[in-house]
Amino acid sequence: MPAFDLSLECASIVIVTTTAVTWSLLTLAMRYFIRLKINGPLGCDDYACSVATVFAVAHSIVTLCEIAFGFGNRKTDGSSLFSEQVGPYVTNMLYTIAITFSSLSISYLIARVVSKVRHKKVLAYLIIGATACWGLAGVITWAFQCRLPHPWNIDRPRHCISLVGAWIGLSVGHAALELANVVLAIAVVWKLQMPVKDKSMIVVAFATRLLILPPTFMRLSALR
Repeated sequence: MPAFDLSLECASIVIVTTTAVTWSLLTLAMRYFIRLKINGPLGCDDYACSVATVFAVAHSIVTLCEIAFGFGNRKTDGSSLFSEQVGPYVTNMLYTIAITFSSLSISYLIARVVSKVRHKKVLAYLIIGATACWGLAGVITWAFQCRLPHPWNIDRPRHCISLVGAWIGLSVGHAALELANVVLAIAVVWKLQMPVKDKSMIVVAFATRLLILPPTFMRLSALR
């Protein structure tokens, strides 16, 4: 994107980011319209989805700021601190929070559906608790990834945790929680008295959550 003095890679990030933000906001607006006008009331799943969207948008904004400060381009003395240290430090925490509330949204939705089935409701809330603990652990990990007072300064490896190790641990935990949500959703849907075709469509809808996992593990491969 020569007109904006961006490399091809940075231009691709800008396009994907702005497109994703637009679709996320449109999807959230549609969700609220359906809840308020057709199939209410609002529940914890809707609020969790809203929080996830807010933090995802914030993550996207910081990412665009990183690009504006030189991310993906040659190092410059005036831009490297934010684009290479502070920016990623902030986006790691925003990403973790967004993913946490996104997973919580699915868990709360399942809990709402099985509200009258005690053992499945308990399982749903166990997943909710585990997801909340995972998110808190992730935020704390990134917040204190390096020694204070500059926890974003990854240029001092001896004063930092293993960032690759942290990503691997958090990604495995995230994958397990997403899989637990999908398995519980399948167990719930398959007990419903409805045609198999309709059940299959609902199962596929829940299973699309697993599409977030390949990019996660591709990121791990890139980090290594």
